[in-house]
Amino acid sequence: MKKKQRIKTFKNWLLARDSSSRISTKPNYTSFLESSNNSEIDPKFAMSVFDSITNSDYFYKFQDNFADLGIWKMTGNDAPKRMQLSLTKKYFSSNVQKFISLLGVSELSFPDQMEVLLSPAINGLLKGPDKKTVAGNFLIFSFLIKPTKNEEEIKEISKLLIKDIIKSIDFGDPYKNNFFNFWVEKSVFEGGKWDRFPQTFESAFVEWLKVAPKEQRTKAYFELVKNLTEWDKEIIDHVNWGIKEFNIDIPDKDDTDAGIGIIKRFGGF
Repeated sequence: MKKKQRIKTFKNWLLARDSSSRISTKPNYTSFLESSNNSEIDPKFAMSVFDSITNSDYFYKFQDNFADLGIWKMTGNDAPKRMQLSLTKKYFSSNVQKFISLLGVSELSFPDQMEVLLSPAINGLLKGPDKKTVAGNFLIFSFLIKPTKNEEEIKEISKLLIKDIIKSIDFGDPYKNNFFNFWVEKSVFEGGKWDRFPQTFESAFVEWLKVAPKEQRTKAYFELVKNLTEWDKEIIDHVNWGIKEFNIDIPDKDDTDAGIGIIKRFGGF
């Protein structure tokens, strides 16, 4: 067995100590988190800030209508005060699942984890996201937020966080992202806690068709028709009713005779 070498001089001991202090096993994204300098923040205050954010109207409406976020709040004395948020495909609401299925979403992507840390040092209410990939493909978005209990500031921080969550979700096609952004914006950021923008996929889809660029609404409609089954007759009936009711222009698609046939089979406009 190889014997351990003794450090014979104080100078060599200092060199060894300084060298070891530069060796870090922490992932490279922790420098952003440690810059928050929140170790002096009272744990109870930190928890009350995080609770105020997740109890806000914006978080309530997003979770109630679109996705049940995984939320962990860590406010112990021996670690940075932080809140972790995560999205999982299976926890998207039934209406979002319907959107994924009927519009043929095959390239859905979003961060694996979002870190929210309190930081007295930042200018403004929120900084980030700082995007890092660790362990090969684990994507983390990190945010620094102002430690505040001011109601208006909490409301604005909540709004900014939800907006960044929305922007982080990619459905693989600009029109799908535009529709989802429109749907969430109308549902979450307009009206009070109990106000309801049309929540079902088909109702929100009709509302979006009314304002979408012609090329996008045409592509979206034919994508919907292509993925319909006989069990979806109520959905296409509602969409076709909306197209007639609001005089939405959906031109025939030249290269999809089969698609036109499906529209006729479902009683299209």
